[in-house]
Amino acid sequence: MRHIVSAQSTSYKGVVSEDANKTMDRAASLVAAVTGTWIPTLSDDEDYQMTLGFSCEN
Repeated sequence: MRHIVSAQSTSYKGVVSEDANKTMDRAASLVAAVTGTWIPTLSDDEDYQMTLGFSCEN
């Protein structure tokens, strides 16, 4: 049996816009590099939602 992907979509579900989030992540990385202090950000592993449609074939 094999799986055939028939549809795929990815959408951003973050707290702020994707561009703002990238900018804040870069700024936090810069501050952390200069000061050695960890800075929390708004990014998360769950910021993106991916949906797959598939069918099974013999």
